[in-house]
Amino acid sequence: MGAGSCFGLNAVTTQAAAREAMRQCRAAGNENCQVEVRFDPCGAYAVSSNSFGIGTGNSLVRTERVALDGCGRSWCRVVLSECDD
Repeated sequence: MGAGSCFGLNAVTTQAAAREAMRQCRAAGNENCQVEVRFDPCGAYAVSSNSFGIGTGNSLVRTERVALDGCGRSWCRVVLSECDD
């Protein structure tokens, strides 16, 4: 199996969110699961057909920009962006 994207959202702690993301990843049949993004306090994940980028920080706008820059921008789109409450 290849890689996939799974998310542990609305968890009480970052550890609980990481456990949920890993559980979803393994349940989907992925073998090389790892936590890529933590929301400190904001996080974003951008993807294209052959690349991805992640961003964290204090501002949702900046976090999304960092994720898009890391992805390479062309054909990339933000698929998840959120800030902790």
